[in-house]
Amino acid sequence: MTTQSTKSSNLASPNIVMLAQGKILDFVDGVTQREDTPEEYVRQEISKSLVREYGYPRTDIAVEFTLKLGSRRPRADLVVFPNGAPHEQGNAVLIVECKSKNVKSSDKKEGVGQLVSYLSSCLNATYGMWTNGLLITA
Repeated sequence: MTTQSTKSSNLASPNIVMLAQGKILDFVDGVTQREDTPEEYVRQEISKSLVREYGYPRTDIAVEFTLKLGSRRPRADLVVFPNGAPHEQGNAVLIVECKSKNVKSSDKKEGVGQLVSYLSSCLNATYGMWTNGLLITA
């Protein structure tokens, strides 16, 4: 009696993503296509660092998270939440503001002051980081 065995492959099919010209695939969700700008490049590099170097799960990171600052609704580039916690402003523990390399930290509108205002609206945030890819201010 002869039996014929077939090998089943345990390899998953590769995911193919078609990126539109001028777009970057978001590292955090792996789906969203974002504009390929100098600021976006910095944000993607910091996102990779948060996950790969600091061990934050991607599911605990929000990209362009809308904050409530009085009547204003600015969006923080990256906000990290405690593991498994709802993505709500009161739960934010780390806020990251990313800029392109030509923005200086002393810039009144785009600099560290912007991050400080974000941190003041998130009472549980214990860490903040502002970067232009060249300077990191914590």
